[in-house]
Amino acid sequence: MKTYMGLYTAIVDHLAGTRVLTGFPPSVSKKRGYHLFGEDLYVCLDDCLRSHVQRIGKLLESCDDNAVLAIYVEQWIQYTTAARYNNHLFEFLNRHFVRREREEDKKHFYPVYTLHLVRWKADLFTGTHERIMRLVLDLIEKHRNGASVDVSTLKSIIDSFVRIGVEEPDLSKPTLVVYKEYFEKPFLEATSNYYRNESSRFLVENSVFEYMKMVEARLQEEKKFCSLHLMKETEEVLIRTCERRLISDHRQVIREEFQRLLDQDDQEELGRMYRLLACENYFGHDPLVKLQRMLSSDGSEEGTPKTEQQQHDLGTENEGVKEEDEGSLLDLVPLDKLSLDSSQVNQVLGDYQ
Repeated sequence: MKTYMGLYTAIVDHLAGTRVLTGFPPSVSKKRGYHLFGEDLYVCLDDCLRSHVQRIGKLLESCDDNAVLAIYVEQWIQYTTAARYNNHLFEFLNRHFVRREREEDKKHFYPVYTLHLVRWKADLFTGTHERIMRLVLDLIEKHRNGASVDVSTLKSIIDSFVRIGVEEPDLSKPTLVVYKEYFEKPFLEATSNYYRNESSRFLVENSVFEYMKMVEARLQEEKKFCSLHLMKETEEVLIRTCERRLISDHRQVIREEFQRLLDQDDQEELGRMYRLLACENYFGHDPLVKLQRMLSSDGSEEGTPKTEQQQHDLGTENEGVKEEDEGSLLDLVPLDKLSLDSSQVNQVLGDYQ
């Protein structure tokens, strides 16, 4: 604490001591001194940060792939911790120099904490992000394959991608520009490739019923993974990517098992198939909605409600289908009350195909 206060006092004295400038009124002397000595101090700090970050970059270049992510996270944590301390140390500089320069539209001057993030992005991230992302995607693939990996490392790397995404006009609120461009985009591409390969391989080696169980499990795993380690904004697009590769690409194979399940009255597997195909509503396949209507248990022709009240209720429910997620379709027809006419099912499945 003594050292900290000593440094803080030295910074204040360096700036406040400029009041002795001669040839100007006291108020003007003070402002000119803050500008001259403030800019000098700011430039020195900027140079120091640039040199430090470049040394970290060289350290990462010299490391083996097995150690890069751990060292990156370690250096990031140390760097951002120091950034918070430095921001307090240079509070006087922020208040009397940086703020005034920015008010005069000199946007290349940043508050000290933000300056740390800008230097990390410009002098380290730009030259290392491709290697970092390659190793991150390898880590995620190992995790999906069931290997034991340190996923906490991933959380810290994601944090760095988010926090360096500072943008005008509000530098205090990081954007997701860097995260989406340099993490989310390659992550979704890798996810699509991974599940394209896994789904094709799994169907060759296993039955459709086992495949449907696998798909349900995978979708739940991806939702959990996203909630624990990624930004919440990624969940929807991640799940849609998985559904396209796991369900849309193979809906014909899944559909071919429908009649067999119907003949066997296998309610559990019928329910599972219905849940999986319900996500197709995202891709505009209206025949699924038609199938939902035919699954009603009231015994009326083509699932049409008998009374005006039933018609009103069904119409009210169906109005919300497009606005709800895939689970809402299941709510419209209880799976334990499925009642289908085979000719109606074949008609619908023909439309669906």
